[in-house]
Amino acid sequence: MKAAVVSGLALALASGLALADPINYIDTLSDGEVGTGFVVLPPDGNGNDNPETWEWWNFYAQAGDFITVDVDRTEPNPDMVSATFFAGNSLPTDSSPMTTITGGIGPSGTTFVASGDDDEDDSFGGPWGDPLYSFTAASTGWYAVVVGNFLGAGSGGYQIVVSGQTPAPGSAIALLGVGGLAMTRRRR
Repeated sequence: MKAAVVSGLALALASGLALADPINYIDTLSDGEVGTGFVVLPPDGNGNDNPETWEWWNFYAQAGDFITVDVDRTEPNPDMVSATFFAGNSLPTDSSPMTTITGGIGPSGTTFVASGDDDEDDSFGGPWGDPLYSFTAASTGWYAVVVGNFLGAGSGGYQIVVSGQTPAPGSAIALLGVGGLAMTRRRR
């Protein structure tokens, strides 16, 4: 009996692990930096609920930063959708229990912050708009951004720009800013 229970538990755990969707971040975005990606439209035509087709980005922000996330397709086929989650000191590596981009539930240990879908006209004349959304960072730390192809006419490329964040402590941009300030003070 115990062996059957242990085997059943092992099978349940293994099947739970099989459902896990690992997050592979494309890049860490700095203020105003343009990132490029490519979203796939899955065979069922709905990328909103297909984690294996999502693309992930991240950035660091400090509490009070006014953040804008702008996702623009570079070709007419995809229907872009995006959401941002606060992760704190470490970024998630698995998207579960998240089942959709637009559902407001993010990866374990994260908090939903904001999302966008059809917020601004695209440069192709529709039929869909592109995500453009803003929020004030409530907490200092890492943020994860997911991008997907909701109900597009096919796969396609996009650009993403996150602006308004303060550089992460220890980053080259933050150190350059401190170094530049020191050089300015030294000259006087």
